[in-house]
Amino acid sequence: RSEIRKRPALFFFSSDLQERYESFNKDFGPIDICVIFHFCSLMRDVSKEQPNSPLVYYCTDEPEMCTNTALLLACHLTL
Repeated sequence: RSEIRKRPALFFFSSDLQERYESFNKDFGPIDICVIFHFCSLMRDVSKEQPNSPLVYYCTDEPEMCTNTALLLACHLTL
């Protein structure tokens, strides 16, 4: 949180979308298309609400969450 306070020009936000995966066994992805759609909608909405601020999406430092978050961000950038 202290890092967030040091950068007031940036808009930091997160969600639990990268955690919405029902594992088959001990896996953690890939995330299904519905979660990708919801994440892209979230990014679009936040971009509209904060048109003049650079957006910073963050997640926990757990490897599985980082991987799923990277996938969601890549899908957003692709679409």
